[in-house]
Amino acid sequence: MQKPKISIVLPIFNVEKYLPQCIESVINQSFIDFELILVNDFSKDKSFDICKLYKEKDNRIKIINNNKNYGCSLSRKIGLNSASGEYILFIDSDDWIEKSMLSELFNAATLDNYDIVYCDYYYYDILGNPTYIKSTLYNDTVKNIKEFILGSGKGVFLWNKLVKRQIYKKIEFPIEGYAEDKYITLQLFHEIKKIGYVNFALYHFRYNLNSMSRNPNFQISRFNDVLGNYTNILFYLFVHYSDLSIFQPELNKRIKYIEIYNPKNISNIIKSILKSIVPSREVQYFIRNILNRFKSN
Repeated sequence: MQKPKISIVLPIFNVEKYLPQCIESVINQSFIDFELILVNDFSKDKSFDICKLYKEKDNRIKIINNNKNYGCSLSRKIGLNSASGEYILFIDSDDWIEKSMLSELFNAATLDNYDIVYCDYYYYDILGNPTYIKSTLYNDTVKNIKEFILGSGKGVFLWNKLVKRQIYKKIEFPIEGYAEDKYITLQLFHEIKKIGYVNFALYHFRYNLNSMSRNPNFQISRFNDVLGNYTNILFYLFVHYSDLSIFQPELNKRIKYIEIYNPKNISNIIKSILKSIVPSREVQYFIRNILNRFKSN
């Protein structure tokens, strides 16, 4: 059987309200050479039944049914491990895409052999009002890291980016499920050589009060995940750069933001993450000195 050009990975958890619209927007694409991998992450609602219903209608759909809740990041990884397409597109299950999204991104990617192609998107607020969001990435890795990983974050989403599967195979997917896009995209910035852009809004991003990023019941989990993923980011930067001062003042601002975000003292945070993430005493000592320097600025 011939491999599809694109594999679309869709992690799913308790989204029965939005899932049909999302799946419909994929299976009705003008570009037809794709597989849709639905990763049901131990949903408690009717999401899995909806997945099975659509699989009966479309043989391009594959279902993976997790035996426990792994979270979005690891569910993406599970779906990626099952993918066979030349390119990968991740979609969030409470969003939807334009009918031409796959064709626009794929045509752009193959036109000049881009490693990654991204597009603009619409953001829908809590009332359902759309706003056109312009996306901009640079052909400068450090600038991308400063602005999007340590800064605003508007360029870090995975769902508006078509990426070569061979590149994603090099990426570590963290356990933490909130702010994981930043750590993943940070790695992408280091792996990609050629970036393409489609000057249209092809993705529809919905504000969902029940998602982990919005639900107040997940506030503690969100902070722990933010802490874990920024620890991953800090260690990754330390490994790949000899001088972290090139990321100032953004790095300093980000550390202070985490301090404000958490009621605990920042020194306790640093102590705990160094113990749990960085095993080498020499590395712990080096990063501790760096963080203390940033803290005193």
